[in-house]
Amino acid sequence: MSNPLKWKSIILLLATTFFWGLTFVYVKEGTAVIGVYSFLSLRFFIAAAVLQLLFIRRRRPLRAETVKEGIKLGLLLTLSYVLQTEGLQSSSVVNSAFITGLFVVFVPFMSPFFSSQKPLPLHILAAAMSLAGLLFMTGVDPETFVIGDLLILGCAVSFALYVVLVGNMKAGHDSIQLTVIQLYVVAGITFLVETAAHGTLRIPPDWDIWYTVLFCALFATSFSYSVEIHYQRNLTDTQAALIYSMEPVFAAAAAWFMLGEVFSSPMIIGSIMIMTSMFISATHTKGHSS
Repeated sequence: MSNPLKWKSIILLLATTFFWGLTFVYVKEGTAVIGVYSFLSLRFFIAAAVLQLLFIRRRRPLRAETVKEGIKLGLLLTLSYVLQTEGLQSSSVVNSAFITGLFVVFVPFMSPFFSSQKPLPLHILAAAMSLAGLLFMTGVDPETFVIGDLLILGCAVSFALYVVLVGNMKAGHDSIQLTVIQLYVVAGITFLVETAAHGTLRIPPDWDIWYTVLFCALFATSFSYSVEIHYQRNLTDTQAALIYSMEPVFAAAAAWFMLGEVFSSPMIIGSIMIMTSMFISATHTKGHSS
């Protein structure tokens, strides 16, 4: 692969995945101070506004169909992030990252409901292996299981559905408009929930918490979506999926380095099994020619 554009795309997508991995640590720290819904509302409002400003010169008419699709996907994205962030309150960063990554395994089983694609025998093997890995990480010792793990499993299912819907969406939508609408939907819903519960958003009290919000908004959302939109098209679906499957590895490294999380033997075995199942699913996903 001597094409410089492909190498640039790989490096930028790896950077995106690295930022996503770090996000698990920052979200856990930030939400502990200002709560789940204030954190999500601030993160996604800032990300949407920045992305809108970055592409302000793209003056294209906004289609009603794009608004409809953006709202639909935004609702599903909201559910995914709420489940993940709520789950992270009691789950460890490592468990959260690896369980979220299971969406790669779930995608082939949701595709038949929206297209003619059917799961292959290897997908079934990957699903069985991921289930065994999940049991190792969360259920070998009943005392290690927390409700947060179950919420994050729900996030993985929700995000898998989101990925399938995006993949089967009709062509013709402006990708920036579609993305910005989704981000504003997440920001708006979480703002309504927070203000209904507490009367107002809880604003970060110091720079440390503002830093976590801004990191997640600017690097893990605005930057990441921009890279996805412009550079993922230069790689096959399989290449992109393999890069994205590194997210839990980066998250685990960050959890060890920044939070001092300790990995038990069952967690290590389970994470290896889940990682293997993700690679099996990713390398047997229908891709486009490059």
